[in-house]
Amino acid sequence: MRRSVLVGAVCLVLAVVFWLDLDASVDPAGIYPVVVLITLAVLGVAIVALALLDKLPDEGNGDTLRWRALGGSVAVLLGWAATVGLVGFATSSVAAFLAITWIIRRGKLTVKRVILDIGVAVVLVVAIALLFLNVFAVPLPVSTLFGI
Repeated sequence: MRRSVLVGAVCLVLAVVFWLDLDASVDPAGIYPVVVLITLAVLGVAIVALALLDKLPDEGNGDTLRWRALGGSVAVLLGWAATVGLVGFATSSVAAFLAITWIIRRGKLTVKRVILDIGVAVVLVVAIALLFLNVFAVPLPVSTLFGI
């Protein structure tokens, strides 16, 4: 419980610190940071509340962290950041999503799971791209190789 309360408190503190640093004249194109900070604050409150009400799963003793999966995921995220300008947001994001999914998955990788993973990755990446482009008015990186 202590760890969850600490994580929730850190989320809240970060949200408050960055909220206080926001420019008072946020134009519609700059609504994204506001949405992120509100979401972070809500998640922080939810984590603290659920931890105090003892509604979160048992944290265990820390042995459940798989260091190889964590290291692999960090490497994939660094690779995504390095290639997003080269191959574009959509291609690099789908590839990174699939790589991380397959790294952290427990159990056997089957054809059915691969097909499902690809479908979920494409739907999520398209949804995120539409959200950023149409709601937040944030341009996404375009591929310098493919032009898309």
